[in-house]
Amino acid sequence: MFHDHPIRILRLFRIKLEGLGEEALGKMLPKRLSLTDPQVRWIAAPGGPAFYAYSTNYLIDTEHGVIKDVVSTPAHRTAEVEITKTIIDRVEAQFEIKPERLIGDTD
Repeated sequence: MFHDHPIRILRLFRIKLEGLGEEALGKMLPKRLSLTDPQVRWIAAPGGPAFYAYSTNYLIDTEHGVIKDVVSTPAHRTAEVEITKTIIDRVEAQFEIKPERLIGDTD
């Protein structure tokens, strides 16, 4: 799907954005859009150059060293927090386990 012509990708992105309300649209609309990977987000670290990036989010059974779920998200803290809730719910539904604690990292 994402190997389509860039104009088609932009059209699909516009249709998705039109489904959002104006307030949500203002919060979600990226400053730049990658035509090759719609999952990435344009970010700039202090003192460094701006670049496209995404985050990978894992739920790992640390006792056994097993990855239970993984999801990539645009590099955005709100997206990462929301997907963490989703990952916990999915693992609980699929494996009937719930994390005792969460471990996170920083940039």
